Amino acid sequence: REQWSRRVRLRRRCYLDIPYGSGELNRLDIFPSDGPSRAVLSFIHGGYWRSRDKADFSFLADALCAEGYTLAVPNYALCPAASVEQAIR
Repeated sequence: REQWSRRVRLRRRCYLDIPYGSGELNRLDIFPSDGPSRAVLSFIHGGYWRSRDKADFSFLADALCAEGYTLAVPNYALCPAASVEQAIR
């Protein structure tokens, strides 16, 4: 999956590490559809909010963009790195 995702980022049109917030990990990757976009699909990766990275899921762009969807894959702060006080703000 990681190698496939790396190849997708190299050969497919994409916008990587676009900031969407003030946190260090608040970045997203955008993969425009191959033609007119039918919709934007946001894929929030799993990992129980403790692991994984948006880059691990770039491979999804191949199928979705070919079908006319623009894919957005955000990163977010992971739980072990955030205190309870930060989480409830």
